[in-house]
Amino acid sequence: AKFSPNSKYFVISYGNSIQIWKTPNIEQEFSPLVLYRTFGGFNDEITCLDWSTDSNSLIAGSKDLHCRIYYNAIKKRIISTLLSGHRDIVIGCYFGELANNAYSVGRDGIVICWEYSLDDNTNNSDELPKVKSFKSYKKHKNDTNENKSIKSWKLIDKKYLWEKNKEITSTSFNKQNSLLLIGYSEGVFGLYELPS
Repeated sequence: AKFSPNSKYFVISYGNSIQIWKTPNIEQEFSPLVLYRTFGGFNDEITCLDWSTDSNSLIAGSKDLHCRIYYNAIKKRIISTLLSGHRDIVIGCYFGELANNAYSVGRDGIVICWEYSLDDNTNNSDELPKVKSFKSYKKHKNDTNENKSIKSWKLIDKKYLWEKNKEITSTSFNKQNSLLLIGYSEGVFGLYELPS
């Protein structure tokens, strides 16, 4: 469970689904807890959650070895992206201070740095296609120039922080300082600066 940075919502996970709730007021209300949205997309239990600093997007990690980013999580239309690259359960996943960076930590000690940027084979235009459905996207894709720029999440770095016979049991990330704190099964902890 985690509160959004703007404190208007909180998110919880149960099984392979996520629920966003409106944060109740301090005043007494008839129904103080209001479920805002429920969504899923995972094949196994969700292990970690984080909000972007603007409270618009969520990142969630799971035992199915994937992370999923939900854009516009509090708007009508949600878009999600699947990030894969782990070989063990995802223990922690975090947005950077800027929402175009993300980090995921596997139980086996692999830390993956992700970046939301332009594809390598495109020009520098920052405009994304505005489409309403999959059919209109296919039509738009066929009608536009082939080297139209598209942004996507890319794996930019993979760090191996594991030590023999040790598993990562807990993580925490300080967005302002880009510091990742990792707790190992032997009672040892490590403090790492990301993305270096």
